[in-house]
Amino acid sequence: MGVNYMSEKVELFNQNKLRIALTNACNLSCFYCHNEGQKIGCKRQFLSYEYIKQMVEFIIKNNVKVDFINITGGEPTLHKDLINIIDELKKLNCKIRLNTNATLLTKEKIDELKAHGVYSLKIGIDSIFTKQSKPNVLTNKASLDQILENIKYASKIMGVVLNTVVTKFNYKDIDKLIQFTRDSGINRIKIIKLNDTDSRNLNLRDDIADDFKTNQAESNWYYYIFTKYVTLATKTINNPHKGRTDLYFDNNFEIRFCDDICTHGACGNMYTEINANGDILICQRRNISAPVDFTKSYNEVATKIKSANSMMCNSLTKTYKLRDEKYNHI
Repeated sequence: MGVNYMSEKVELFNQNKLRIALTNACNLSCFYCHNEGQKIGCKRQFLSYEYIKQMVEFIIKNNVKVDFINITGGEPTLHKDLINIIDELKKLNCKIRLNTNATLLTKEKIDELKAHGVYSLKIGIDSIFTKQSKPNVLTNKASLDQILENIKYASKIMGVVLNTVVTKFNYKDIDKLIQFTRDSGINRIKIIKLNDTDSRNLNLRDDIADDFKTNQAESNWYYYIFTKYVTLATKTINNPHKGRTDLYFDNNFEIRFCDDICTHGACGNMYTEINANGDILICQRRNISAPVDFTKSYNEVATKIKSANSMMCNSLTKTYKLRDEKYNHI
C-alpha cells in the first residue's frame, strides 16, 4: 500500500535528488569518460519512456520526496523520447536540469527544453580555443562557433553551468575559459579533477593523439589552478563530504572545484542515480549496480534502494573503502 498523499513526504533517495542517465550512447568519445558507471563500449541502451512513467507513478503514489532531477547520459539529447520524458518528470514538481555536451543543441531545441520545464543546462565544454570543444578521440563535426552561440543564447533565457575537466588538452586555457563564462553572464563554472588516468587504456594505442593520453600531471594542473583562484575568492565554502570546494567572487560568480569523488567517498552524499538499464548505480568506478522495478510495492522498492545506498562509499560514516563481500547478493 502506498503512503497517504496528504501525509509528510517520504525521504527515500539520497539528498532527495535523482540523477537519471537516459542513455549510455554519446556522439562523442572523450578519453576520460566514465559513462556514468556503465561499461565503456557496451551495447547502446536507452531508458524507456514506460520505465520513467512507472517511476513517476511510484513516486507520486507513495509520496516520495524529490526536490531535484538531473538528466544525464551518455548524451541525453540522443534519446528520441526526451521531451515526453521531461513532461513526465515535471509531474513531480521538482527542478529539472539537463546535462549535455551541447554539440546537438540548436536555439530551437533550447527553446523547446525550456518550454517543457528544464530550468537549467549543465554543459560539458573543455576548451573554446581549439578545433573542438572536448577531447573527443573520434571525428567531431560539431561547430565550436555554433556551440558557443548556443551557450550564450541559453544563458539569456535559462540557467547554465559549465563543466570542465582539467587535462593536458586544456590546462593552458582554463583562465580564458573562466573569463568567457563570466563574460557570457553565466554564474558558475565547475572545474573537475580527472577521475581516472586511463579508463579505456588509450595510452597504449598508437592511433590516439598524445593530447588525448593521460598522466599524473593532470592532478598537478588542477591543484595549481585551484590554488590560484582560492587566493582571489571573496568567500570559500569547503564541502569535503561532496568532494568539492566552492569559491565565490564579485557579482555572484562561482567557481566550483570538484575533486575525485572516490577520494572522498562522496557518492553516497550526493544523489541516487538510475542508469540506462533501469538500475540503481552503486559504484561508478567498479561498474556495480542493482536493478529496481518501480511496479513493485513500496516496501520492495524501498528495500532495494536503501540497500544500494548503504553500499555506496560515504565519507559521513567513514566507509572510504569498498568491500567486495558487500556486493555478493546483487
